[in-house]
Amino acid sequence: WFHIGTSQNLMKLNNYYYANCLRDNHKLHTVGDLEVITHPTLQGHINKKECKCARCSNDCTQYKCNKPYRCQKTAIEIMACILPKWHPSTEVQKNIPDLIPDQHTANIKAIKDNGDILFDPALPPLSILEDGF
Repeated sequence: WFHIGTSQNLMKLNNYYYANCLRDNHKLHTVGDLEVITHPTLQGHINKKECKCARCSNDCTQYKCNKPYRCQKTAIEIMACILPKWHPSTEVQKNIPDLIPDQHTANIKAIKDNGDILFDPALPPLSILEDGF
C-alpha cells in the first residue's frame, strides 16, 4: 500500500505498531488487501480487545493479532491516505470523448506520413490486466 498514490500522512502510519501487525501478522500488502479489512464489522462487534465477534476471534487465533479493532482502524486510516486517482472506491470517468471518425482517419494518415497524431483519450478494453503494460 506504500506507493506514489498516497498522501504524506501515510509516512506517519507506515511504521506504526498496527501497520506492522497488518503487514506481518495479517499478511496484508496491497490496497486491495486493506480494503477487505476495512469493510464494516460484524454484528456483536465491540471496539475493545475483549471483542468475541467472529472476525475478531478469527484475527486473534489465525493472525495472532492482539487488537483486531485497532488493526481495522489503522487500515481505514491508511485507506484514507490513498489519493482519489488510486483509491478503489473512486468512480472511473466514463464520459471520455472518443475521436470522431475523421480524426481517426487523419491519425492513420499521420502515422503513414510521420505527421502529428491527435491523442485518443479513449482506452481500448483489455481482456486481461497484463495487456495494459
